[in-house]
Amino acid sequence: MEFVLLTRILMESNPLDEIKAAIAKYPVDHVFRKKCEMAVAVREERPFDAIRIAVELNGGNAVAGFIADQIERAFQSRNSLQDSDRAYFLQKFRRQAEGRSRNLKDSDHAYIREEYNRNNRKLTINQKREIAEHLGVHESMVHKYVNNLRDISRKLQRKREQAEKEKRKKGNGSRDPVKVCPQ
Repeated sequence: MEFVLLTRILMESNPLDEIKAAIAKYPVDHVFRKKCEMAVAVREERPFDAIRIAVELNGGNAVAGFIADQIERAFQSRNSLQDSDRAYFLQKFRRQAEGRSRNLKDSDHAYIREEYNRNNRKLTINQKREIAEHLGVHESMVHKYVNNLRDISRKLQRKREQAEKEKRKKGNGSRDPVKVCPQ
């Protein structure tokens, strides 16, 4: 039963205000209240509070207390992670947990290319969003791949134009009349 309740606390669909109100009904030193507070701290992305509560639940274990103090000192130092860095870390962790890879699959590339060619080699931001949503990837990945496709086609076009210029130069050189010297 306890695990079910803790799992429900971690689910983002349940409102935190109601959960905190229910937790407040337990005595401050009650073990179940501390476990619930730890789950709330994890959900609110406050890992240091969760560690501190875990140390308290562990009975003030010296090793666990030392580790928690070291983590807190590191966090408070100048070289500590900024909030955005922690958010990025948690986002990256969630992405890995969901099984999304960092790179697009070959089938994703093929689908994007097909849409790109179908729309005369132009995709609007809304179309890129729809593609990303359809593939289940971040918009930036689709945007980068479309930009790469556009850059590659531009490079190929420049090479073709350069080859045509070279061909014309060679073609014009052979058409010049040959001067014959009188004897």
